[in-house]
Amino acid sequence: RAHDGSVSEASIPESQLLTIRFVRIAEGRISGELDPYHAPDCDCTLLTRFLGTMRGDTIAGTYETSGERSRDRAAGEWRVVRR
Repeated sequence: RAHDGSVSEASIPESQLLTIRFVRIAEGRISGELDPYHAPDCDCTLLTRFLGTMRGDTIAGTYETSGERSRDRAAGEWRVVRR
């Protein structure tokens, strides 16, 4: 942040395309993982796995992210709705 509290354009990280390595769908359950990706906030490579269920036009579930060289983990929820 600049001294006036604004965010400079140089401090905003460039976006990157995240690729899903595989997805498995069976009996309404979905599982998969992303290709490893670089996270600028920790300057490290992260791995993310996800699980979910499909109900009607909604797929929802949980994910877990961990560092390649770390035991630190983060988890959360996600949801996708078909329009």
